[in-house]
Amino acid sequence: MAEKEKAVPELAGLSVEFTCKGQTSQEKGRLLGAAAVLVETRRREPLDSAAELRFRPRPNSPLIEAKGFVSAHLKDGVRVHLTEISDDHRKHLLALLFPPGSERRTSRRVSLATQMRTIVGGRQLVGYTRDISLGGAFVETENPPERGTEVTLRFKLTEDGPIHEARATVVYSMGGEGMGLRFWELSAGVREAIELFIGQS
Repeated sequence: MAEKEKAVPELAGLSVEFTCKGQTSQEKGRLLGAAAVLVETRRREPLDSAAELRFRPRPNSPLIEAKGFVSAHLKDGVRVHLTEISDDHRKHLLALLFPPGSERRTSRRVSLATQMRTIVGGRQLVGYTRDISLGGAFVETENPPERGTEVTLRFKLTEDGPIHEARATVVYSMGGEGMGLRFWELSAGVREAIELFIGQS
């Protein structure tokens, strides 16, 4: 069944080379975060079909090459969930989607593009953060746990920094996009590290 999907207006109208089932076509597209792209096409490839995308989100951006699969049939096309994309390309997308300094909450929140491992009942989910504050973080992941779930997080604030661990609660969950987390247990060391990171951003 077709559904509506919220795209990122600032990164709509992309020219996307879409390859699926041995057929390549040039389509328009929109970013749905750093983990999915809405390909505006009349093609209705079967769900879970392997797909490849090539696009340049900005004139001065690198050519993004990614692999994934058709995860949904939407009103305007198909959603392709990206499963194979270089860390540099994903960080570039995150930086475009959430520029440093974009703050929306009382607790100062800054952009953080890094991998975050979320442990839920012994099961591990791997996602990518959009931003972080002393109060919490947003993590992009395809199948986030439901609201109210308590999770353990492992993440780095800098590429060569130590791995930090924190406990958090899922305060909102959006299937196919990610989850908002509120920290409820931060050690003094992790709190100081986040404060320092925010102060230097």
